[in-house]
Amino acid sequence: MADHPTLCWLAVLFTMTLELSFPIFALQKNVKLKIFFFMAVSIFHIANKVMASVGFWAMPLLFLIFFDLNSIVKRIPGLNRLINKLS
Repeated sequence: MADHPTLCWLAVLFTMTLELSFPIFALQKNVKLKIFFFMAVSIFHIANKVMASVGFWAMPLLFLIFFDLNSIVKRIPGLNRLINKLS
């Protein structure tokens, strides 16, 4: 990739767009939009780990704090019982 300056520029532009748009997506009320962004960020960070050995693979887990996890737990049958048993 280092031999292709245009490809490097595109990677930089994509990365900066993704990282700088984080506050816009993280504070959205639309859950589907948040999930789409979360999936894109997850794929991006995992791909960085696999292809470039950049150690930010766990970063998408931090983005979960911007979701209302209680509403997600309520929607999944049996998960609430399991959590109550574990606590």
